[in-house]
Amino acid sequence: MMHPLPRVDELSPEVDQDRRGIYFKQAAYGVPVRMALLKFLFDRREERRAAPKSDAIPYKSREAIGPHCRNPNCVTLKEPVSTGKRFELFTAGETGALILGCAYCDHRFKVQFVGNGESKRYCSYDSAIAANLNEWLNNGKLVIFDSIKEAEELGYEPFKSGPQRVLMAEPEIKNAIVEMSGQILRDCRSPDRVLILGVRSVGSFLAQRLATEIEKQRRRRPELGEIELYGGGEELRRVPPGEPDAGPLNLKDREVILVDDVIFTGRTVKSALSIIFRSGRPQSVR
Repeated sequence: MMHPLPRVDELSPEVDQDRRGIYFKQAAYGVPVRMALLKFLFDRREERRAAPKSDAIPYKSREAIGPHCRNPNCVTLKEPVSTGKRFELFTAGETGALILGCAYCDHRFKVQFVGNGESKRYCSYDSAIAANLNEWLNNGKLVIFDSIKEAEELGYEPFKSGPQRVLMAEPEIKNAIVEMSGQILRDCRSPDRVLILGVRSVGSFLAQRLATEIEKQRRRRPELGEIELYGGGEELRRVPPGEPDAGPLNLKDREVILVDDVIFTGRTVKSALSIIFRSGRPQSVR
């Protein structure tokens, strides 16, 4: 039997005579163990002071939306209000990869997208732009993003290099919306229970166009909502918001259609799904 002592009212003195009670040994051994731990910690502190300085460069985003630590147990994710995001920048040897390290938990990950805060342009990170990156960093212009979605939410546009290609013209977009609306109505078990959620901001515009097309085909407008991933307000809200009598969106047993304009790594979709399942238990999400 073990006990941290003092016994208070938790341990009867009668147990002291039992050979299985080892709490006095436990208390005695605890002294040298604590001494050893303290010495270990103080030695480590001295080693860090004597160690050569790291090449890490402190980084703090100049934008409201910035990179997030990828460690799910990091304090910046558990306590986002109390902890500001702070990182350190590293360069990974010959590959030239740009590494971002969390100042709290030291979790490190590759930088995917960078931008210039003055010109409001962004691009995928490549070692070929390392010289430009140093200039941006020294002048406080460097902005790092986790995704294209983050950059576009802040009004950043991609750097243009070479000829541009139009993927879909307006007539093709209209035809695609008509086709998707028809598919939604065909695949849903109960069109009256359909809820269309658009990821703000461009995904929300597309969701509204889909809702308008479904209204044309059914003579009835489906319920429409918007998911806010990066703002500080309500995560899930009705569109348009000016319906005070409608109440909050109800997701329970609904057939949810999640709409966004672009998919790259799937991180935006994952975040949107987390918000959906925190808000209710839909029948399905597509």
